Amino acid sequence: ASVNNVFCLVVTNLTAHLNLQYIELITIIKSCQIHLYERKNERH
Repeated sequence: ASVNNVFCLVVTNLTAHLNLQYIELITIIKSCQIHLYERKNERH
């Protein structure tokens, strides 16, 4: 049971870490899209 608990903790920590990176990646992509969108509007 203890091994199973440790495994669950490791998986949970990895999942949380990946979710944070995923959110950061989405934030970077959104900021890049906004930047490109603003540059397109400046041309008009």
